[in-house]
Amino acid sequence: MLQDLGYSRGRIGQLWAVGVVAEVLLFMLMPLLFRRFTLRRIMLLSLLLCSIRWLLIAIYPDRPALLLLAQLLHAASFGSLHAVGIALVYHYFSHATHGRGQALFASAGFGAGGAAGAMLSGLFWDVWGGQGTFLAAALISMLAMLLALWWIFPEQIKRLD
Repeated sequence: MLQDLGYSRGRIGQLWAVGVVAEVLLFMLMPLLFRRFTLRRIMLLSLLLCSIRWLLIAIYPDRPALLLLAQLLHAASFGSLHAVGIALVYHYFSHATHGRGQALFASAGFGAGGAAGAMLSGLFWDVWGGQGTFLAAALISMLAMLLALWWIFPEQIKRLD
C-alpha cells in the first residue's frame, strides 16, 4: 500500500522502526503508568489510541507526518495493550497458576488472535483494499473498547492466592 503511494522501502522500514522504538520506550515507562493509572484506564485509552492509529493509516496514508504519528501510536496499539494483558494475567491468576495464565494469554492472543487477525485482514484486503482493511481495524478496536468498558473491571475482583 505505501509503496503504491510512492514511499520507498527505506522510508517504510524507518516508519516500522519508529513504531518499535516507541513500543520499547513505552515498556520502560509502564511501571510508572501502572502506579499512576488503573489497568482498566490504560486499556481503554490504549484501545482508543489503537483505533485512532488505524484511522490515520486508512485516511491519511499520503501524509508522512500523520503516518509518523500513527507509527508512534504503535506503543499504545501493541505495547501498552500487551503490558496490560500480562498485568491482567497476574491479577486474575494465582501465583501458582501464573505460568498457565501466560500460556493461555499467549495462545489466545498471539496464536488464535494472530491467526484470526491475519485471516480476516487478508479477506478484508481482497474485498476492500488497504483503506477498508484499516477502517475495519479501527472499528474492531472501538468494539474492543466498548466491550472492555462493559466487562473489564479488574479492580473489583479479589483474587484468592
